[in-house]
Amino acid sequence: KQEIVAMARRVLPPAVHFVGTHPMAGSEKAGARFADPELFARTLCFIAKTASTDAAALKRVKKLWETFGAKAVVIAPAEHDRIVAEVSHLPHLVSVALMDSVRGDFLRFGASGLRDMTRIAAGEPAMWLDISLSNKAALLKALEGFEKRVSRIKRCLRQDNAVELMRILEKAKQKRDTTRL
Repeated sequence: KQEIVAMARRVLPPAVHFVGTHPMAGSEKAGARFADPELFARTLCFIAKTASTDAAALKRVKKLWETFGAKAVVIAPAEHDRIVAEVSHLPHLVSVALMDSVRGDFLRFGASGLRDMTRIAAGEPAMWLDISLSNKAALLKALEGFEKRVSRIKRCLRQDNAVELMRILEKAKQKRDTTRL
């Protein structure tokens, strides 16, 4: 959102009160035929607020998203970028890397686990290219953190460290079981 908000500030006339938003909803499917009238119901929508954001415009935009059934969260653009790098952009690229890692002749043996893990890799490539490049700094940091965790798992396997690997597995399960996604 930092890039988008900065661009809007540069190119829009002062009479236009731009408020950047990002609904955390969507699908790997694109086009009008996949439209869903309930897409934003019970979801979260980030609303980017800066020092120059018009308060009345922000209030109207927040009300609009709440009308769609979304929970509006007002946040600074930089914080938005850090959060979505971890909870949206990183999962997408991990899904892409996983899909790319499985040999083509093995894919026919994939079941629900592989299907669930790679669903979002079917997203529109051009859109994800733009997203990845526009949030590059935060995404690189998220990828570095992910690489550290993968390296830790690899180290456990190389060293036959079942105790540490069990800790990692249990911690992830507990975190997932207690998080409402």
